[in-house]
Amino acid sequence: MKNALTSVISALLLLAQCPVAVADAFVWVPMEYQQRHLWCWNASTKMLADLLGIYFDTQCELAELIRVRDGGPWGGTNCCLDPDVGCNRPAGFGAEANTLGVGTSKVFRALTFAEVQAEIDAYRPFQAWSGGHSVIVRGYLTSTPTPMLLVNDPWPYTGITLIDYSLYASSWNETNKLTGPIEKYAQLFRHVNYGDYSYTVSTGTPKLPSSWNPVPINNQASSMKVVGYPYIAYDGTNYSGAAWGVSPKDYSNYSKWYGVNDAISSMRPVPAPDWSSPAAVVLFEHENFQGSSIVVTTRVDDLTPMGWNDRVSSLVVLAGYAQVYQHSYEGGLAYAVTSDGGPNYDGFYPNPSSWGGPNDDISSLMVTNDYDSPSATTSPIVLYKGAYFSGRALLIEWLTHEPGMNGYNPRAWADYLGYQNMDDSVQSIRTRSGAWYIYADPYQQGSSAFLHAHGWFKTPAEIGLTGITSLVFGGQSWSF
Repeated sequence: MKNALTSVISALLLLAQCPVAVADAFVWVPMEYQQRHLWCWNASTKMLADLLGIYFDTQCELAELIRVRDGGPWGGTNCCLDPDVGCNRPAGFGAEANTLGVGTSKVFRALTFAEVQAEIDAYRPFQAWSGGHSVIVRGYLTSTPTPMLLVNDPWPYTGITLIDYSLYASSWNETNKLTGPIEKYAQLFRHVNYGDYSYTVSTGTPKLPSSWNPVPINNQASSMKVVGYPYIAYDGTNYSGAAWGVSPKDYSNYSKWYGVNDAISSMRPVPAPDWSSPAAVVLFEHENFQGSSIVVTTRVDDLTPMGWNDRVSSLVVLAGYAQVYQHSYEGGLAYAVTSDGGPNYDGFYPNPSSWGGPNDDISSLMVTNDYDSPSATTSPIVLYKGAYFSGRALLIEWLTHEPGMNGYNPRAWADYLGYQNMDDSVQSIRTRSGAWYIYADPYQQGSSAFLHAHGWFKTPAEIGLTGITSLVFGGQSWSF
């Protein structure tokens, strides 16, 4: 849902852009963009449902649940067959969440900033309505001149962004809070479809029990439910062997986590940041998320003083996105990693080949927050060498950092991708915000194609152009 009031909110986003600001507290919430004009309620519900381990593959499945429950104006056509025949319509939030088993309490007013802080500090994101549009509030900032909210806004022009609390509160007329705390755990089941006995992992468990104390689950897990936070499952004890990253959702069988049946022997949550930053990358010493680890939430020009130069073999992007570099001070070849990238599009990169680089070859990195309100300075686009977002990736975010620093010049890269060995080799593209024009020749010459915001262009045919050599930011655009 979107109307004139939320256009005012969008204008406030320009005031909210503050590159040096750091969230005082935030909650890990997966981002979901609404897939129809009136589905902000749907995307908001799905964000919290995913976090609580109640997972739907698509928004249309959630809309179909409501259509079957409510009937009437929703029509007689399955929402996943044709969502625009009855299903592209507004709905509430509380009743939909309660249908999924997500307990909520509703108040018809804005929360005070102290109440916002209390909810986030208790790890409880919540839904706020303003002018008929729904967002998920997942953090707050007090280090800015005025208090700010960090929100997941499902409207695709916006995304994860900052809004001024006092200005937003003037049109904020309804709040849905979770009635209980969000627990963080992974529940393993012996059989598929959550059958037979189960065992719950909350903190790290270096060896799953093999006896009936409390239940034998070592090398016997066939399904699981993950709630509240991402975990890593290993086929060896003490976090060794093959590994699988699992984000909050239901996994009815082992294929859902791309794993092997009866193979998990240890499990732990991804090492967490201190929750004072909305962007975080976890670096691991060895492949498959093994060995020592370190959490990075900002720019690091040289990993040497931290003891991590040429040492990284796997990583997890918990929030935001990052560009890692071969050399110190952003030198050499660059590789993009994102919270929705990696082999399974979940932010887990189990080995260097998953980001397209050699082993033990990272010397610096830039971790960037996910405030992706489109502008000429913060409108990232990710280019992939392989179709379906595979192989090496390159992030271009115009003029966010000073140009010319030891070869790090995003404008130059956009003018000619050959500077990063990416000319004529781009096979798929992910536009994170804004819109872009891509060109067949250097310096924005030759044939071109237009890419809208928040697009997943999986193949050259979907991009509409082959032999991409340069590109330029093209403003705001989005299509359903």
